[in-house]
Amino acid sequence: EGEYTETFVADEPGRIRELGDGTPIAISPDGTRVLVFAGGDGSGHDLLLIDLATGKVLHTIRTAYLSSGDWKRDLVVAARGRTLLVLRVRNDRIAVVGTVASNGASWSEPRFTGTGLRRVVGRASLDVGGAGDATEPRPAVCVLSTRRCRFGPTDRPLIWHHVVYGRVASPT
Repeated sequence: EGEYTETFVADEPGRIRELGDGTPIAISPDGTRVLVFAGGDGSGHDLLLIDLATGKVLHTIRTAYLSSGDWKRDLVVAARGRTLLVLRVRNDRIAVVGTVASNGASWSEPRFTGTGLRRVVGRASLDVGGAGDATEPRPAVCVLSTRRCRFGPTDRPLIWHHVVYGRVASPT
């Protein structure tokens, strides 16, 4: 919150164009649309569904601050501080499906796991002492249907995979 971000699209080698102001949250599985959170600079809190080819805003909803997420089929999961926000994108419309409170843990980089899209994995930092102090990030998993989250131990190093157009690239 409070930072200014611009999003660009690389149309071909050596040619980029500005898509708009805001932070990309997730790219559609077919690579044609992107969800962008605009307004982290204090001008508002809008989640925009944008057509990547034309730059046209297809739909907008108001929301609290969002950070990176994942888009599989028609479902999107994004981090909203201590909550996971689950969205559905159909017919170029965004709808909130539900939220999962994570018992005092701040999420980052949530990703769907498995083929049923029932579980979300990610990194979570637990709030300790109530003074905004947080633990080191630890692995976390939430089951969307039960809205229950479990957190792994902090003594294991985290190795994160990043998803790019449906392919997983590992840093190792």
